[in-house]
Amino acid sequence: MILIAMLLGGGATLAGLALLTDRRGLTGRIVDTYLNPMFSEPTLLRVFGRLGVEHPAMDAFRRRSKGLVLLRVWGGVLALIGLVFLTVGTALLLA
Repeated sequence: MILIAMLLGGGATLAGLALLTDRRGLTGRIVDTYLNPMFSEPTLLRVFGRLGVEHPAMDAFRRRSKGLVLLRVWGGVLALIGLVFLTVGTALLLA
């Protein structure tokens, strides 16, 4: 059980560091695709189109820099949580 927590901690640390350091433009790719409402579900976009109103988050390009910073901050938080899991798992394994 401790080894599973350590593996999850290691994975979370690596994923968090990849977001934090913006490795190979990963953060920008996530903001441009997954967090962009223009790539949302087609049914949701059709509903907004039928109602004649714009999707509330269609100003994604104006908020892109804020999204990049926010995603990098959350990457740091994820890396910190992963390091805590690794530290506690190592301490329990050695005890």
